[in-house]
This record gives sequence, C-alpha cells and structure tokens, in this order.
Amino acid sequence: MILKVVKQRSEVSHEKDLLQMILQVAETSGENGLSHKKFIIDNCKTIFIAAYETTAVAATWSLMLLALHPDWQARVRAEVLEICGDKPLHADMLPSMKVLTMVIQEVMRLYSPVFFLAREVFETITLKNVVIPKGVVIQIPIPFLHQDPDIWGPDAHKFNPERFANGVLKACNSPQAYMPFGLGPRICVGQHLAMTELKHTNIPLLISSQRGLNMVSFSVCGVCDFLSVKSSSSVLETDASTSETPCIELSNEEFKTLVCNFASSSTCKALP
Repeated sequence: MILKVVKQRSEVSHEKDLLQMILQVAETSGENGLSHKKFIIDNCKTIFIAAYETTAVAATWSLMLLALHPDWQARVRAEVLEICGDKPLHADMLPSMKVLTMVIQEVMRLYSPVFFLAREVFETITLKNVVIPKGVVIQIPIPFLHQDPDIWGPDAHKFNPERFANGVLKACNSPQAYMPFGLGPRICVGQHLAMTELKHTNIPLLISSQRGLNMVSFSVCGVCDFLSVKSSSSVLETDASTSETPCIELSNEEFKTLVCNFASSSTCKALP
C-alpha cells in the first residue's frame, strides 16, 4: 500500500510535505546500504506507528483524565481562554500554556504511550558496580519507574499535574526516571512535535465544550496494578538467536539505579 501511494505521488504530484521529503532523501539511501524501497517503507511505518498511534493514545488519556478531574479541566480551559482570547490558536501561544503542559506531562507519566525501552550494549560497560557485557539487551519498564513511590512520592499513583509546576527536574527525586520519549542521545526526535499535537488536540475540545468534558462512568486501573516487581529483577537478556540467556539478579534499588543510568548512557543503541 505504501509503495502504491509513493508511485501515485511520483507520477502526479510534487507537493512539499513529509512524504516528499522522504522520497528525496531515499534517492541517496543506497549510500548507507539500504535499498530505495526499504528506506521509504521503514520511514513511513515509523512515522505512522511511532508518531500517530502513541500520540493518539496520549491524547485519549488526556481527555479521559481531564474529564475525571473537573478542577484541572477548569484550570486548563481558563488558561487557554486567557492566552488565546478571541484570536485563533497559533503555535506561538503554545509555550505559554504552562498548566496544559503540566497536565500532559502527568498524563504521560501515569500512562506512558510506550511500556518498554530496549537498549543493546555495543561495548562492555560497568554501571554502579554491575558489569554489562557487549551484546546484552536491557529492557527498561517505563511504568515501573513512572509510578514508583520512592521516586515520585506517596501520591505516585494519583493524577497530580502540580508536581510538574517547576519542570521535570523538580518533579521527582530522579529526573532520569521520567522518560515518556526515551532518554539520552537516542531520545525521540519527535517529542516536540508530539507535545504540539497533544496541545492542538486538547485545546479545541476544551474550548468548544461549554459544559465541560465529563464521563458518565469511567474506571481507570493503574498500570502498576498489574505490574508485579519482584525483589530480584532479571533485566538483562541476550540476542534471541542465542541459546543461553545470562541474567543478573538485582535488588529493587539496584534495578532502579541501573535502568535510570543506562537509559541515558551513550554506550548503547536503540532497538526497534
């Protein structure tokens, strides 16, 4: 289907959009060992899955949680009306919407669009006295870090955007534990686009809904309700093609410290 759309575009249109940019870059993709078709298909899939699906999930949770918390809904609506007034929404207005940003950050903390980050070690390293050999894959469970009371306080499982009033650095004990877009040199390149899309999704609905968003009946189960973290966490695994999987047994504290440091490490590469 992707190649069909590409063929139609190459025959009848030269519109300057994201697809056209991909087609132009694909002309030199052979220099990196990728075929022309594979480069186009891979990038189109990445844009659809990594951008639209995850943003849609975050937007859905944003609206649901605002509906469940009328006080925050009222604060966001008041801020939007104060900044926009009678003027149409403009991109320059978005950075000033602090309350809306806090709400979105809290939504992605409680219900991260991605459950796991995977990083493959391409050079043997030592983190906090733990030796991680080359070729090992570490899976970082984002909900585990995002709802840990030791990191976020006793209200870690509750919706409280106020914790982000002074930014991510002051929101918790370990800022590296907040990673809805990943962390380190391989952080999501589309994080600013995603935040812009989320704000543009929420604002029109909040303004147009005169009586406010509401839910007749809605029950949310916290992610950590069904995530069981044992005292010894096996966090290391080798490539699936190998017959043996070496594991390192870590305590909860060692586990949290390790993944927070490893996620921001440059001695690893991201996995799809």
